[in-house]
Amino acid sequence: MKVEFFGSSSGGGGGTDTNLGNANLSADATTRSYTMASGGNLEIKNNSGNNIVDFTSSNLEIGNTNKYTMPNARGSANQILGQTNATGNIAFRTMSNAITSQAQTCAGQGRATTTYASRNVFVPNGLGGLTNLGSSASVTTISDTQIATLCPPFRQNSLTQYGFADGTDRVIVKFQSGFTDTFNILLVVCDMSAGTGASATPVSFFSLGTITLNRAGQWFCEVFNPQDAGLEALEPCSATWIGFSANVGAEESVTAQILSNYLNSSAITQSYI
Repeated sequence: MKVEFFGSSSGGGGGTDTNLGNANLSADATTRSYTMASGGNLEIKNNSGNNIVDFTSSNLEIGNTNKYTMPNARGSANQILGQTNATGNIAFRTMSNAITSQAQTCAGQGRATTTYASRNVFVPNGLGGLTNLGSSASVTTISDTQIATLCPPFRQNSLTQYGFADGTDRVIVKFQSGFTDTFNILLVVCDMSAGTGASATPVSFFSLGTITLNRAGQWFCEVFNPQDAGLEALEPCSATWIGFSANVGAEESVTAQILSNYLNSSAITQSYI
């Protein structure tokens, strides 16, 4: 049903011509309603006769040939309006995100032929070897000279926390050794806050888990969750490496090798501003 408004030629309502009054209309009460006939609709058209809006018996449609239909009820908090199909049905929708391929950061790789004392921590250095930081049971500081030999840290913080161990990030490790043992994969964290002495930088070791090699000279592939280190967040102004230590150690010079990557978080925080 097409509805047309009638007004007098002088601009007021109530006449018999086909034009809406040219004067502005004012309601004489706070509420006015228009009830359409069953199955009918109310169309508002432009001068060319094309629909701008169409009040149907059940919905509000906007547009003409490529119209879309608005919802009749409000959505939940933080929902947004979006099309549910190609025919123009609009609904309140919850946004979701999926990262197809997560970005990775190199967390170090190194290979060295040496004696691996029990509990001593070895970290890849910038020359493709391994730097021995000393025993995880007794070492509490390392020197600026030792730090200078290490590979680049895979995570650093300023005074602001930039995210770590939120549940979806991972540490990927490839490891092989010339001797069988159980190896601890360690998170090595140095506190470099302002005023800290460079020659005795505080260092902490956190276990991500273990790798047990039952055969020498074969690769072992494992994925570790940084949350297993027990850190809620990295300390401000810290730098972080991946290292390892042998539970028993080797009494003679043998070769060990580690490659590690940090798989960045897939979490996305949405906000509406």
